[in-house]
Amino acid sequence: MSSTISVDEAGRIELPKAIRDRFQLSVGSQLRVESIGDHLELTPVGREASESAIVERNGLLMVPSTGASFDALDAVALERERREADILG
Repeated sequence: MSSTISVDEAGRIELPKAIRDRFQLSVGSQLRVESIGDHLELTPVGREASESAIVERNGLLMVPSTGASFDALDAVALERERREADILG
């Protein structure tokens, strides 16, 4: 997914709702920002599943839910857009 956003007078940016939803970002979520060449990269902090977060239930390994809402249809649509952009340029 690609979109153009603006920086306000205080230096803030607002991420589009589709991106916030896809990465389960809410008020207080932390992002790491890196300058890479001529672009910026934002990465959610603390989202990686660690071995300690993995539990076994009924013989299956599971990562407990964060409690954040997730819309599978939106996730599929975003992934399709990303793949189309990768393929079509």
